[in-house]
This record gives sequence, C-alpha cells and structure tokens, in this order.
Amino acid sequence: MHDHILIYAKDGSSFEINGLDRTESMNSRYTNRDNDPRGPWKSSDLSVRTYNAKDDYPITTPGGRLITPPKGRCWRTSKENFKKLVEENRIWFGEDGNNVPSIKRFLSDVKQTVTPQTIWDYSEVGHNQDARKEILALKLEDADFSTPKPEKLIQRIVKIATNKNDIVLDFFMGSATTQAVAMKMNRQFIGVEQMDYINTVSVPRLQKVIDGEQGGISKNVSWQGGGSFVYAELLELNQVYVRDIQEAANRTDIKKVLETIQESPFLNIRVDFEKVFEQNEDFFTLPLEEQKTVLLQVVDNNQLYLSYSEIDDDQYGIDADTKTFNASFYQTEV
Repeated sequence: MHDHILIYAKDGSSFEINGLDRTESMNSRYTNRDNDPRGPWKSSDLSVRTYNAKDDYPITTPGGRLITPPKGRCWRTSKENFKKLVEENRIWFGEDGNNVPSIKRFLSDVKQTVTPQTIWDYSEVGHNQDARKEILALKLEDADFSTPKPEKLIQRIVKIATNKNDIVLDFFMGSATTQAVAMKMNRQFIGVEQMDYINTVSVPRLQKVIDGEQGGISKNVSWQGGGSFVYAELLELNQVYVRDIQEAANRTDIKKVLETIQESPFLNIRVDFEKVFEQNEDFFTLPLEEQKTVLLQVVDNNQLYLSYSEIDDDQYGIDADTKTFNASFYQTEV
C-alpha cells in the first residue's frame, strides 16, 4: 500500500527543491585505509566503456605488475593526467600495491546534500503507527488520532520546500504535527483548526515543544525547547447561533434560540423569518433535529465570523489591543 503526497507551486519555474542531508549509511561507505590527511574516501573504477584509443595504455603498479584496461574499455583519464593523480595520492593500488588501480573519491569532495527521490520508504520517514506513538507519548487528552503523520515525514517535506525562518502554513492543523516540526526546525508557522481538540491536543502539544519534549525528531535536530506562538480565535458572529442550535437539547432550548436569533442582522436574506416561524405553527410540531435543520438554514453562513475588513466598525466594539494585534498579523497600519 502506498500513500501519495501531491506537490504543487504557485510558480513552478521559480520553486527550488532543497537537497537532503547525507545519511550515516551513505558516509559509512567512505573509509581511510591509507590514513590520507584529506580524510575518508572510497575507490571508484578507473576504466570506462566509452573506448578511446589514446586512453588505452599500460599501467605499472608500485609492486611491478603490468595492468591494461579490460577488453573493450579504456582508462577514464589520459596518461599524463594519470601520472599527476598518482603524485597527488589519488590513485589506489590496494594494500600490497599490486591491485588494479582505482580513483580515490574523497568524502570532502562530495556534495553534502542528496537529491530527494520520488519514493520514500517508511524506514526513512516513518508511518502512521510511529505517529500515533509520538502523540500518545505526550499524554494529551483526546489525542488518539487514527491517521496522524509522523514527524520524520513532515521534517522531510519542510526540509525540501523551505529554509530557516520561512513561514509554513497549514490550514488543517489537526494534532499540530506540522507546527511542532516547524518550530523544531526554526521555521515560522501558521496553523488553522476549527475542531475543539485544538484546546486539548494542538495547543498543549506546542506548549510541550516549547518545554523541550524529546519525541519525534527532537533528538535528530538537537531540540532543547524554546520559542513561542500566539493562539487567537476568530471573533464569532452567527457562529454563536450555530453552536446554540447544535447544542439545543429540547424544544425549550429551540425557543430560546429563536428569541435571540431575531436580533441578528445577519440572517439569510432568502428566508422570510416571520413567515416561517411566526405565521407557521408547523415548525413547532417538527421533530427536534428537523427544527435544528430549518434554523441552520436561516443563519447566513457567510457571516459566521467577523471579517477583518469590518474591524473598525463601531457596532462591534473591538478594543484597541485587538486591533493592534490584527494589524501586526496582517502587516497593516492601525
């Protein structure tokens, strides 16, 4: 079974993919068998298939053995350059000096990042079971998510697509894995979540990150805690009525909602409130759930929350501190 990650950019021509850090497994292929002061190296074939007669010459090893390229192949460098490579100790003849010569490729000369591949194995980026363990280890209330993402997976995505201090935006914050990883990787972030577990999982998780929790990628990035975030909620308008309707337990609660909802200036203009509720007794004979359905249609869903463009309207009574905070967030003048 495979999971797929869709990648897109506003302008693909200007998007640059960052390389991934080399792994210990990659670097372990390099050793220093002759104590070369330039550090670890690995040997590479000196011959090539693209035959060129001028590069087909015999080589005498330090032990006196005469070596020629394999049939149909030639050396990858000229005779003159080969002598130079020997002088620079970049040719390896084996421990006894009689092996087929090979070129020494030094780790210090290798690009220190690797190009990300299309397929990512779970051993590299984890899987859902790892992610569930990471969240459960934090001992948060209501934190048993069915398909969370492992921090290693998000780390790779953030590594490829962003640089330090970039802003990572996540419209579906969920258990706050993306925000936790962004904080540990020194990125800024914006997370948006409408479910109630933001108060029992998302925010508490980030507070634990600030305190220096050592789960997920913490040890890998040497995370010791620190940082900060601001938690803000949208100013509710009709959302107040939506919640009251959804939480109504009986017809008495519905009548209370009806009494208050008439005060809203943001009712659905396509619904004749008086005709539906005051001149039509049928509404009050409907089952409770159907009454809720009708009431929810009365509320204008485009006015659930206050738009930033209306922040200076005196009827909402927005205080100066709230206006200042919003101006700093949207980078506008108060």
